[in-house]
Amino acid sequence: MYYRIRGTSRYMSVSNNAYVGFYNWIGARGWTRNGTRLISDYNHQAMSLYSKDNGYIYAWDEYTVLDVRFVG
Repeated sequence: MYYRIRGTSRYMSVSNNAYVGFYNWIGARGWTRNGTRLISDYNHQAMSLYSKDNGYIYAWDEYTVLDVRFVG
């Protein structure tokens, strides 16, 4: 599954360093929904928050794993 910012060609993906960001299609990597979690198809880690002070989102199980609510 891929998540795109509506009206753009930017897709939510994971960098080689596990950062979550929005990249062009060439850099896009997919996600799998597992209950309330998003799991990166690239590194098989859950979307997580490093810390409240840092605020960066990662795909890394050792950080605080985020529950995601899907609306549609």
